[in-house]
Amino acid sequence: MIQWLAKIDGSSTHVQDYTPQYLFGSLRRHLLILLALTLPAPALIPSTVHAQSASTGIIQGTVRDDATDEVLVAVNVFLEGTPYGSLTNSEGFYLLRNIPIGEHTLLFRYMGYREVRMVKVAVLPSLRTVVDVRMEPTLVELPAVVVTAKRPLIQKDITGTLHRVGSVAIDRLPVDTFQEIVELQPGVVYGGHIRGGRAGETIYVMDGVPIQDPSTGEAAIGLPKSVITELNIHTGGFDAEFGNALSGVVHIITRRGGNTPKRMIRYDRDDAGVPFGGSEHSGRAQLEALLEGPIRRDRAFYLVAADLITDNTRWRQDFEDSTSFGSPFTHSWNIFTRSDLYLSPTLRVSGQGLLSHQWQHNYEWRWRRNLEGLPAEWRDSGRLALTLNHMLTPYVFYDLQLSRFTIQRGVHEASRDSVAARPPWQYDSFLQYVTSGERMWWLRGRQDITTGRGTLTAQAGRHRLKVGFELAFYSLASNLLKVEPQTTLYGLPMPDLELLNFSSDYHYSPRTGALFAQHMYETGEGFVLKLGLRYDWLDPRARRPVMEWIPTTAEEFKWEIAPEDEWVAASRKARISPRIGLATPIDPHTYFLFNYGEFFQVPLFDQLYSGLNLDLTRGLRVLVGNPDLEYQRTKAYEFSFRREFDPQTVGSLTYFFKESFNLIDTKTFLPSDSRAMEDGFTQYVNLPLARASGLELAIEKRPVEGIGIKASYAYMIVRGHADTGLSGLNYLQWGFEPTRIMYFLSWDQRHTLAVEAIGSYHGILFDIVARYNSPRPYTYAPSSSGVLPEGTRIIPNDARMRDIFQVDARLIRDWPIRMGGREVVLRVFGDVRNLTDRQNVVWVSSDGRIGGELRDPGAYRIGRRTRIGIEVRF
Repeated sequence: MIQWLAKIDGSSTHVQDYTPQYLFGSLRRHLLILLALTLPAPALIPSTVHAQSASTGIIQGTVRDDATDEVLVAVNVFLEGTPYGSLTNSEGFYLLRNIPIGEHTLLFRYMGYREVRMVKVAVLPSLRTVVDVRMEPTLVELPAVVVTAKRPLIQKDITGTLHRVGSVAIDRLPVDTFQEIVELQPGVVYGGHIRGGRAGETIYVMDGVPIQDPSTGEAAIGLPKSVITELNIHTGGFDAEFGNALSGVVHIITRRGGNTPKRMIRYDRDDAGVPFGGSEHSGRAQLEALLEGPIRRDRAFYLVAADLITDNTRWRQDFEDSTSFGSPFTHSWNIFTRSDLYLSPTLRVSGQGLLSHQWQHNYEWRWRRNLEGLPAEWRDSGRLALTLNHMLTPYVFYDLQLSRFTIQRGVHEASRDSVAARPPWQYDSFLQYVTSGERMWWLRGRQDITTGRGTLTAQAGRHRLKVGFELAFYSLASNLLKVEPQTTLYGLPMPDLELLNFSSDYHYSPRTGALFAQHMYETGEGFVLKLGLRYDWLDPRARRPVMEWIPTTAEEFKWEIAPEDEWVAASRKARISPRIGLATPIDPHTYFLFNYGEFFQVPLFDQLYSGLNLDLTRGLRVLVGNPDLEYQRTKAYEFSFRREFDPQTVGSLTYFFKESFNLIDTKTFLPSDSRAMEDGFTQYVNLPLARASGLELAIEKRPVEGIGIKASYAYMIVRGHADTGLSGLNYLQWGFEPTRIMYFLSWDQRHTLAVEAIGSYHGILFDIVARYNSPRPYTYAPSSSGVLPEGTRIIPNDARMRDIFQVDARLIRDWPIRMGGREVVLRVFGDVRNLTDRQNVVWVSSDGRIGGELRDPGAYRIGRRTRIGIEVRF
């Protein structure tokens, strides 16, 4: 027999006996099952990988006699459904390291005492969860005491701003996606802007693995909501193990299977009121299912989840009037699989597979009379990830991860040549609506990312050190045909002017890498000091053109580009970023936090490589990439006070400031002193500067007698030189010189207030979220003729739109039912989005008209929508 013995040092595993036949004979079977669960069908196998680290945390605490308050020695403490366990030491203390993040059930067993079963114990990445237990002495065997763990009001080993949303809250919130959950947090503005940053400055990570498209910066997958067990949203002060992000990190933690088989199926739709005369709907329907359970009890587990969403969109009536389209007008599906295999108490292997598909008809109000001319668009993503976690000693363990991530995007189902050969589209006589023709937009793009990552964590007394590395290999291919008309400042087309050509065709294989070290020192009395250092490098593996400017007259010049065989190689880039964090108690209920960090981000790969293959000497109006772009950079710090007012109420006050450099914009190079863009080209460059500062106030009162409240207020100021990476090009086509002043950026939302009420009433669970956003800016430059006089100078974003107010609610009613000896939970729920049906404005044209000349209703957020659904769990 092979015996794993527990040591009385507060860190070892509990006693388990297994034969060699189990350890080695079933290993092959478990690995085959793991592969079967995590690998898609051969025809669907994606051809890339991407990974970050497998995150783990710590559970610790003290066990005492409930009657005498004495500590209990040698209590068996272990995680249900895993080999992880420990015995309490001579001080009644136990410690479980290297625990997978998520929610767990802890069991406490001791001879002569009633067993304690602690459920919903939340483990956070790289943090400590303290679970102190009191055991009741008994002379007879009694059922276990079931206790629900409560997360602390203040997590004492955090030195930055972290918002944690658990699975219960995710299930009850009136939201559809993890992005919507992020937007509910203090300091986050609609559109994904965290603390004044651009939307692409946030990195989305799933179980340590980035899930973003490196060419566009968007999240490249969907995910069934039922598989999210926790969402950790870092809006400030994230550790050195996280890179390639300037503003925030959103860490999605997925659910694991357990010993108890579980099944769930859910269905909802928003047109249930149609038979009764309802008209406020989009024809949206969603079906979701989940299966989980053991492959072998306590040793191997599986989870499979999938969802399907169909939607006729808010523009369904326009689509229905067209005979060319069939319902639904958009659809998506996602399939997620996960398996976890415990080879021993010190060795764990996890595998994941994800397939995601999204397809939609494009829609624009100007094209509503010719929707057949707008192409369809789709995205297919696939990801495989494999994680190995090995504890070498009770104080040292390492993670190794390998991931493969593929993203394929397409626009237009016809061939590129046929789209390019078609004539330009035509407008009506008033130049308002498109009446015939097709948009010249075609794309076939693919990103393959193979990433490996490793971390080593060691604990020595009060010191914890984590060191690690990352390597990422990319294969990027993009073939784009895109021709657009020039537009005025007011968004009106100018068909008499030459079309702007954004076409590109490239294939490059850049590489990135990083080394990082994170040290944490803690005294045990609440004082925590974190010191981190990260080294990032980028090898663009591309060549750039050499341009020479030749004067022709005193006021004019021309430029020449060397032949392609004389282009020079883009240089490799490397940067070092320090991170400092401090948390210290002021009194037993008040904590002070400070952190400072420097953060770097690789520019979007489209900004590096697009247009390089084109013959620039032909004078095409193209947008040219720049493989010599530098890292984008941010310096940020924050101060925060957090206080427990009573056992159920906690509040925080945070001030932050951040300054960003080397952000991306465009610069136009002209052959003479003109603004016509003829014989010139526009290139991405590192230019803009941005600053953001603000105050965040948050308070949470946990449910007491069925009702709890969360409220937050944020005051923020955001200024910069450019809203987007295309600001310079836009100003030029509008006839203006790019501005050199710091102005309020488009997401400068000065005041943001969010209030959430959660609770129950007569068995009905409710979650109501109300949000108020003060007006956001836009550029106001009125003109009765639609043309501004030559030489007019404008001030960007000098006016404000309307404020925004929205209330969303979710109501749930559960009925437990016994069916054939099995407990089944029947759930009926209803969601109401934009309960007050308020017309919230999202854009205003520069002449001050909501929706511009055509009064586009897309200038308003969608109106009230009500969804009714049913869910069965068993």
